[in-house]
Amino acid sequence: MPRTSSHALLLLKTCAVLAGVLVAATAGRLDAQQLHSWNALSEGAYANPANWLPANTPDSVNETARFDLFGSHTVGYEFNADILVHHLQVANGDFHFKGNQTSSLRAAHNFDLESGSLELEDFVLSVDETATLGSETLLELGNNSYYNAGATNIAAGTDNSSTELLAIAGATPVLGDLSLAETGGGNFEGLVTVMPGVEATVDNVSIATTGGEGQHGVLQVIGGVLQQNGPHPLVIGSDSELDTSGMIAAINSSDLRFSSHVTVNPTGRLRVSSSRVFLPRGLTVNGGEYRETGAVLRGLTPQSRLEALEGGELKLGDTLLTLGQGHSVGLDNASLTSVGGVAISDGGGVDLAGDAQFASTLSIGAGGTLTVEADATATLSGALTNHGGAAHVAAGASLIIDGDYAGDGFTGSGAVEFRGLMSPGQGPAEILLEGDAVWSSAAVLEIEVLGPPTGAGHDRIVLNGDAQLGGELRVALLEGAGGVYSPLPGRRLELIRAGGALSGAFDEYSLPALTSGLDWRVLQTTGALSLVVDTGLTGDFNADGAVDAADFTVWRDTLNQTGPAGLLAADGNLDGVVDGGDWVVWRDHYGDTLTSPAAGVPEPAGAAIALLAGCLGAAARRPRRLRRPCGPRR
Repeated sequence: MPRTSSHALLLLKTCAVLAGVLVAATAGRLDAQQLHSWNALSEGAYANPANWLPANTPDSVNETARFDLFGSHTVGYEFNADILVHHLQVANGDFHFKGNQTSSLRAAHNFDLESGSLELEDFVLSVDETATLGSETLLELGNNSYYNAGATNIAAGTDNSSTELLAIAGATPVLGDLSLAETGGGNFEGLVTVMPGVEATVDNVSIATTGGEGQHGVLQVIGGVLQQNGPHPLVIGSDSELDTSGMIAAINSSDLRFSSHVTVNPTGRLRVSSSRVFLPRGLTVNGGEYRETGAVLRGLTPQSRLEALEGGELKLGDTLLTLGQGHSVGLDNASLTSVGGVAISDGGGVDLAGDAQFASTLSIGAGGTLTVEADATATLSGALTNHGGAAHVAAGASLIIDGDYAGDGFTGSGAVEFRGLMSPGQGPAEILLEGDAVWSSAAVLEIEVLGPPTGAGHDRIVLNGDAQLGGELRVALLEGAGGVYSPLPGRRLELIRAGGALSGAFDEYSLPALTSGLDWRVLQTTGALSLVVDTGLTGDFNADGAVDAADFTVWRDTLNQTGPAGLLAADGNLDGVVDGGDWVVWRDHYGDTLTSPAAGVPEPAGAAIALLAGCLGAAARRPRRLRRPCGPRR
């Protein structure tokens, strides 16, 4: 055979093969498009060919079953064999699929509920790929119905009606990957409703995450169970500024069993009322809201972290939140409120960053931690107690305690502001504040005195930084083994010692009564604040039993201080201000002691007074030199 003829024959054979493949593929596509439409007026059996156009029951993977008639229709499934179709379509009418609890219809590809409604009763519907509920449709899973889909897409409602998948008692919905209100949009939601007696199962969950206008999605569990299988993501809401929202809500003793991490975006809501919520992988409220009402049982694991970011809100209900090993709460420019309070035990923690608002009682036990991150401004509106835990305020940060505070001190160089009642330690104790401290005008510093001013005899606050005083100082004498402590004349109780500057003053003093004839005096210097029991010796400003140069130092260091008349240590004339008049009192009594009268002052005292008077005159001319040591030379 000539060479050209051989090539032509090969070409013809190749074309024939390709044509055969093309014809087979085309035939396959045509077979897949074999459409059978339901034609029974009100009710009929699925297996009856007369109820279909063309008159053939769709029961193969190459056939599509379409139910598209207006009005109400009941389709009976009275056989035990599984029916397999390529595609299931329902439109316009209200259809009721009634089986015998073993009847099964399986769509090898998709199920589309385009309009109208579909109710399943004693029936099994399986969708290998995706079930789609168009706007304003209703899929009702009734008694003894089983629904199983690889994915379920439910459009948002329209301006006229919602879209809903409703599972009532006795139904078993397995939704696969759930997309709710990701399409459509109007004034009504896309809904999934799980009623009592129903356990619904989902995998991936996204609710109104695309942020389209009018896309509102709600998954509501009313006395039922929602089981979400991990590690698939669960996302509620978006960061859109349009009219859009997503929500999961559980009420009436429902269960929310999340196996993966839950994210609630700015337009999202997660609400739990008198129900149980399981968060083994934690929760992030990224600008959205998590809200509890009533008693809520929380299921947490060592990987559980509850955090709110960028305006997010954690609103906890009546149940105490206990943060144990590995559990934590974090706020970053966000807020937490709790009715039942928060307790941190060994291995648990709370960390606050940015503008963090923590409106709850908070207790820190041994091994627990509270951390205010660098440069944060955190506010605690509830009572805070720290008994053996760690509270750290980092550099540049400030912690404002609007409620009461009791317990141990704070580490870190940040600042702490007290606006409520502050009770240092656990019983009389010394605590350390490594940073700065402010007592506001609304604060009350409560000091307990049990015995002599050594060891744990009374409360004492030591600061590495600055201290600014304000509010009320309240002192209580406690009853010990020997009765109520009664300090002797001259006893000094140092209450605050600042490594930096001590400024301001308490606005009010609530001090216990002393033995008849004795009074308290307040001695405040640039670095310390003490209470002194007055000896009764006029001019004895430091209460050591003698009027001498040391008392001049007290007068000099507290010059121009004001307070209640007779309470300031160097207020010798009891007029409520330390000034030159008090120096005159000291001068006139210089040399007096508790055992010798003024007339017995030795002669050298006159020279000392003259020298100190010269210092006073110099101080009046040059006020900045008041702090220069000045006194009698020996």
